[in-house]
Amino acid sequence: MNALQPDNPNRVRKGSPVRKSPCRVCVVLGGLLLWPVSLFLLLGASEAQAWRSKDPYVAPPEPPPRPVYKVHPDYAHYVEEGGVIIAAYRGPGGDVMIPSEIEGKPVIGIGKSAFVWQEGITGVSIPDSVTHLEEEALASPDPATISIGSGLIRIGDGALRDSSAIKVDEANPAFSSRDGVLFDKAQTTLIQFPRYKSGPYTIPDSVTAIGDHAFFNASGLTSLVIPASVTHVGEFAFAGCRSLTNVVIGSGVVSIGVSAFKECTALRSIVVDEGNPFFSSLGGVLFDKGQSMLIVYPEGRSGPYLIPDSVTHIDSYAFANHKGLTSVKAGRKVAHIWPGTFAGCPGLTAITVDEGNPTYSHIDGVLFNKAQTVLILYPEGRSGPYIVPDGTIRIGDHAFEGSRRLTRVTIAPSVTHIGSAAFRHCVRLRRVYFLGNAPAHGYNVFDSSPPIIRYPVGASGWDQNYAGRPIVGWDPEPVSSND
Repeated sequence: MNALQPDNPNRVRKGSPVRKSPCRVCVVLGGLLLWPVSLFLLLGASEAQAWRSKDPYVAPPEPPPRPVYKVHPDYAHYVEEGGVIIAAYRGPGGDVMIPSEIEGKPVIGIGKSAFVWQEGITGVSIPDSVTHLEEEALASPDPATISIGSGLIRIGDGALRDSSAIKVDEANPAFSSRDGVLFDKAQTTLIQFPRYKSGPYTIPDSVTAIGDHAFFNASGLTSLVIPASVTHVGEFAFAGCRSLTNVVIGSGVVSIGVSAFKECTALRSIVVDEGNPFFSSLGGVLFDKGQSMLIVYPEGRSGPYLIPDSVTHIDSYAFANHKGLTSVKAGRKVAHIWPGTFAGCPGLTAITVDEGNPTYSHIDGVLFNKAQTVLILYPEGRSGPYIVPDGTIRIGDHAFEGSRRLTRVTIAPSVTHIGSAAFRHCVRLRRVYFLGNAPAHGYNVFDSSPPIIRYPVGASGWDQNYAGRPIVGWDPEPVSSND
């Protein structure tokens, strides 16, 4: 053998230790384990770290440290950059004077719900050092007069709501007050009407906008006049004003936010100035200008209601939560009724439709499409058992939702689909009898409802349960009242 030639790797010399080839699996595993080192050497430390930062499994950054609360005779507080934040009031109540300093540091803010459940507070004075109030900062169960210093520039949602009057230092650059009501500095936006301020109220002529939740839960407000200067009414602006009986809307309003009059349970009349180009009223009910859209049916009204023939659309929650509504008749032009239109109407026992309506019809006070193949809405106020008519193909989404007095349903064999949440919150529903094959179904059909499903023996498509409810086979004979 040539001395320059390498030994045959398979040759074993006498007296020499045996050399084995490395395991291929070990080579692969070693490469996998050493790849970070190789990457570090090839790319350098900074580039390798940048590459690794793209890995979606890198641990998230540490959360900011929680504040360390300190004890004061009247306040729990913590220190952040710039000063002290009052986290909770612990004092005896009465007229509370917030200190401008605690432990030599300026008080700059009042934290979320700092005064919640503190009884006996009659007034709160906020010093000039305070720049912000967090959400519901001064919410408390008792009416109080709140005096705001010159330094406050930010107010969280509901921070001043639970008050009887709000006063603002004249030097404050962001806010002002008038007759105990909070405005922006120019008094063009009404920000907060105190919850415990009572009686009728006329909005000043300088105001052009009513903020979101501005009158929220103002339980003492009895009547309201909105002047021609106002152009915008915010979302939930008057929601929860349970003593409000009538509202006058001026000629300038061009937009009204979602649920502006929600849960105004005593409201009987909304009157709109005839010069308003966007809204109108008829019999105390709010419409668009052409009266093709029914926007708000006041919750304080009771008895039956006939929807005018001019109406083509009903706003999504126009009749929602009306406890005194007993029946509704839709005119011949109504073309759009949303699933939530009559939600929360426990006294509603019948929905009828003009025979000339091309979109909707009714059977025994239950709303159907014109062809009566789709059951759209079952009135919540009806009680006892119900038989879905033969010929019905579909039970719509939310069709029976909230029907708390419904006890039993028999579903015709023609039904092939039951919509989502169709029987949600039917708390007294004990039996659902099917007369045919198992229909397709949507989501949460029987959510918060307790029925046992009875299906005809021999029908197809039935499994161990149906839409999450137990099933029992039965012989489809006439259902007795005791079943």
